[in-house]
Amino acid sequence: MPRMDFDLFSVSQGPLRDAFWQLASAGPAVSVGVGALLVIKQSRTLACFLLAAGCVGAAVTALIVHFGYVVLIWSGHESAIWMLDEAAALTGFAAGVLATALAAAGVALARRSKRVRGRPPT
Repeated sequence: MPRMDFDLFSVSQGPLRDAFWQLASAGPAVSVGVGALLVIKQSRTLACFLLAAGCVGAAVTALIVHFGYVVLIWSGHESAIWMLDEAAALTGFAAGVLATALAAAGVALARRSKRVRGRPPT
């Protein structure tokens, strides 16, 4: 497998690196929010979609970061590998949930505007 030239954690990728760590720190709060949505009966379907998207995002991001960066740079440093893999999973989970929530909000707004335009004037 060829080595990727894109290094997320290099100095030149500051904004991406900062976004990565911000999403990683938001991951636990996002998971609590999705868990709270699971309890509410009216939002349970949305919460299931958010949970599924978060899990897919976590798995994909963890695999990409692990094999594209962590193993290549940090092999032999178990604690760094564990920390970076956990941060990648949290980042992927938060990003997947946030992207799906934005898409769901867009769909809801589109349906609402369609309903409002179709209503006869009173």
